[in-house]
Amino acid sequence: EGCYQLGCMYFDGSLGADLHDELEAIKLFKKACEKNHPEALYRLSKIYLDGRSVRKDPSIAMELLKKGADQFFCPAMMDLAEHLLNGQFVPLDQEKALRYLIVARELWNYPPAKRRIAQLYLEGRQCPQNIKKGLELICEAANDNDIEANEVLSNIYQEGLYGVEADPEEAENYRTIVQLLKE
Repeated sequence: EGCYQLGCMYFDGSLGADLHDELEAIKLFKKACEKNHPEALYRLSKIYLDGRSVRKDPSIAMELLKKGADQFFCPAMMDLAEHLLNGQFVPLDQEKALRYLIVARELWNYPPAKRRIAQLYLEGRQCPQNIKKGLELICEAANDNDIEANEVLSNIYQEGLYGVEADPEEAENYRTIVQLLKE
């Protein structure tokens, strides 16, 4: 944990401008990864994916991301699920992607996972369309103060999507919630 925290401080420059050192941070993240620290695995995967202070390497990034996801670190599970859904840097595997999302939702009650599963049900792209289940999940995520879920609901009520009657007043209520959550 100490290596990861110190790495974050070096990477983010929170120790002061003279101690902002991304290469030192990466060394510390790698040490934390040797101990399978899930946040370090996730953070280092993002660094390799972006090519920030290291040579961009999606295969290393995906390997690290999978290790973090397999330790049930929700942001890693969400990112890996997106890559699996889109076949980006990993083979397309919608079934596995849904499993990661469902675990993040059921095990951790993670609002972004609820929102993403809801969107998949509403769109019916990577799974059979289920409007009722999609609306239930998007409402759950919104009730958990997920900003994007509230934005989706605002749009649904504004446009009258998915069989929901258009209701500009309700759409405005969700936009107000979004503004409050962003403050």
